[in-house]
Amino acid sequence: MAQDYDVTIKKLVKNFPQDYVRLVFKNAAAKIELLNVELPATKHYTNVLVKVTVANETFIFHLEFFSSYEKDAPARMYGYAARIASQYPELGIYGVVLYLNEEDRDKPFPNFYEKWILGERRSYHKFDVIKIWELAADDVLRQQIIGLLPVVALMQHEKESTEQVIRAAIDQMQQKVEDAGLRAEMFAALYLFSGLKQLRALITKLLKEANMLELLEKSETYQEILTKGWEKGREEGESKSFIRSILVILRARFGDASEELSKQLQGLAASQLDDLVAKAMTIESLAVFEALIHNLKAQPENGSARHGQNL
Repeated sequence: MAQDYDVTIKKLVKNFPQDYVRLVFKNAAAKIELLNVELPATKHYTNVLVKVTVANETFIFHLEFFSSYEKDAPARMYGYAARIASQYPELGIYGVVLYLNEEDRDKPFPNFYEKWILGERRSYHKFDVIKIWELAADDVLRQQIIGLLPVVALMQHEKESTEQVIRAAIDQMQQKVEDAGLRAEMFAALYLFSGLKQLRALITKLLKEANMLELLEKSETYQEILTKGWEKGREEGESKSFIRSILVILRARFGDASEELSKQLQGLAASQLDDLVAKAMTIESLAVFEALIHNLKAQPENGSARHGQNL
């Protein structure tokens, strides 16, 4: 899942680099240039690497997203900084870590790395720490910072409800992002990150109300999420894994998949459940899916050998 976040973040920054620079440097006039995120020697990749000029000073802006707390974050930032410095030795490095998961709010978040040898500090790297849950969703919406809209559900909001905030974000994406493909990827990013607060069912509901659910389902990111759920079930090869994949996919698409549905899936053969995972990705409604289950269970015992003909 961490890979999903990395890929999605890189897509957002590629299309809205100015918004992520603006997140750190506020209203300062900045000239920016996206850089290759691949670092030398060990083929490490950063989340965001941008050449920035602010107040006539040019430096490297390095931003890393963490979907959850990681104890070794300072050491990782130091390692990244060393590789960046080897590739751009003439420029300083301004590092930033952006934490996404509010469940980690009580963890320590050091903003530097240091090592001491024989009483002397021999290694040091300082970076900023931003906690997404401390940012104001109202500010992002009011200023229409489009690149941050997919993570707006993770931010604090005082006056509006979570539903109002997400609805406003969806409205701005519809109005401000003209390219349908990019808009689809932004909806998928909103869906992905909102999973950190168990809001995916709400996202699905609001996109359906906005007649945007079909666009979401066409995005590469969304299809990858569903496909990975299917592949995980196939790899584990157990009925309970297939059932879990089916429920994840149905909840993603329709916003609900009851415990009763889970019980209905019990007792089906693994090969039948495998086919149902594929059907869950394209079926038009939960009602039709439940009818498929009923038909499978109504077949004679040897029906599992030919159940694919009845789907």
